[in-house]
Amino acid sequence: MTVVRWIGAAPSIKQVDVATVGGTIEVGDLFWLRIGTKTIYVPATTTVVATTAQNIADYWAALDRGSYAEFAGITAQANGVYVTFEASEAGKPFTVTVGTTEANGDASDGQTFTISASVVSSSPNAVGVAANYTGATLPVNGDTLVVDVDSPNMLWDLEALAAVQLAKLVFTAPATESGLPDQDRDGYSQYRPRYFKIRATEVTVATGSQLMRFDFQTYATAIIVNATGSSREQQRRTLCIQGSNAANVLRVNKGSVGVAMMADETARFDDLRLGYVTNVAGDANVECGQSCTLSSITKNGGTLRTQSAVANAVHRGGTWTHDKGELVVVAIEAGDVIYNSADTLGTTTLSGTGILDFSRDPGTKTVTNPLELYGTAVKFKDPANTGNAGGSLVFDFNQGASLANLELANNVRITRSTPA
Repeated sequence: MTVVRWIGAAPSIKQVDVATVGGTIEVGDLFWLRIGTKTIYVPATTTVVATTAQNIADYWAALDRGSYAEFAGITAQANGVYVTFEASEAGKPFTVTVGTTEANGDASDGQTFTISASVVSSSPNAVGVAANYTGATLPVNGDTLVVDVDSPNMLWDLEALAAVQLAKLVFTAPATESGLPDQDRDGYSQYRPRYFKIRATEVTVATGSQLMRFDFQTYATAIIVNATGSSREQQRRTLCIQGSNAANVLRVNKGSVGVAMMADETARFDDLRLGYVTNVAGDANVECGQSCTLSSITKNGGTLRTQSAVANAVHRGGTWTHDKGELVVVAIEAGDVIYNSADTLGTTTLSGTGILDFSRDPGTKTVTNPLELYGTAVKFKDPANTGNAGGSLVFDFNQGASLANLELANNVRITRSTPA
């Protein structure tokens, strides 16, 4: 096993791609060029190949920068049958794909339009460039990758190490970022890979970074987060994670973490644990999206938001807001569990200073009877009688629990019986 450090020492080199126009062109043939989800079409106005190449370059140069910001960072220049595309910024890569069809969109009959690399982009921010690591060597299977000093951010070529299985990933640099935001700094939705795709058995994060994105794919990963910076994206957490192995473990003691928050992201963590360092309520801030599969949650502190089913949970501190999916078994020993889900709340026990709150969401809650209450300090809040649609809701009062523990609306019936 070798310890490899990220240093970001590669030179910045502008990317250059060259497209070639060829074959037999007919007037009206369409030549298309695509970046991300945006495509431009240049109709042939002549049968002359070199003139068509020049028309393509001119069309590119005349594009509205506001509507086609992705294209604005690349210059196009014709030279005979070739169109050369060069990055305006050294080190910032681009991906242009090209093709050609008949005027009606059918496959081309005689004309051709292809593109290939001429000068490969290089950057101190590129994950796939060997010069950016100690020893000028890319990490390999079994290595430990360490990002522990502030070096250039890890921005480009983020999927270059996708097949590498690290023993450990240690990310403790004070401010170095890894991954790309949803919005490019030039004002368009990011089309390049945004997640650093890697495999690692153990991951440790303790940093002041404001943006980190990791995709651990299908590899079993144990992640511990001891610190992050505050997120610089309004709708995102600082550390965003994907990974789909059932053996994944995520422990967050302090920091801002999002797990599969977006609709096109997936993750699975059968063991999710939240703790704290000094501030029970505020050290950890975690959000799990609708495509995050969860099995077991143990929560001693922090703020958690979930939007999918959970098989088993123990809540001992902080606040947990559950918006969607069934909670099969939950023990609330302290702190607040805010239940907003229309899906079934299964076997539920309140003890210690635990609070179960139905008051935040006006929708009907389906509750498995009975709710078990232990002790004098627990609290159940349902001021609108949303539990079981205001119908039969059974409470078992144990070890000093009483009607004083309930916050209910008027017009309810209390029936005396022996706890189960």
